[in-house]
Amino acid sequence: MKKSILILPIALLVWNIGHAQQKVNYIEIRKDLVKSTCTTTDAEINKQDLANLLALDITNISKGLSEYYYDLGMLYYACFGNKEGQIHLHAYACMKRCVELDKKNGSAYLNLSIMYYFDKNMPLAKEYALLHKKYTRKKYRDNEFLSRIEQK
Repeated sequence: MKKSILILPIALLVWNIGHAQQKVNYIEIRKDLVKSTCTTTDAEINKQDLANLLALDITNISKGLSEYYYDLGMLYYACFGNKEGQIHLHAYACMKRCVELDKKNGSAYLNLSIMYYFDKNMPLAKEYALLHKKYTRKKYRDNEFLSRIEQK
């Protein structure tokens, strides 16, 4: 009887330690998974980065999930771009998920605005441009793009 009482807590402890080790902080592993930047034009790097992110089990991300979706959205856009006037639907979905998780991510709002602008959806482009302006400090705003949107 004493052995079974001792074995159960030890088994639970081992299971908890193993389960906890699976959790990842995306911010810490980001640089190993994503080599591209917003200006990377090398399609092979973008495709590899996209594959890296898609291989990651997001249920194990304990921190940085909004950043994960931001990067994923950027990579979908970089890989598939504006084909036939339609931004890749996954790029939209990822950026929207990013701002659901981090409502103050001005960069994600800017990217949504740009995507809608290129898709010729001016009402949504303007809506997201306003959110970019609201949540981005003045020195980091894309004033050139904001001016272009305001003229439409």
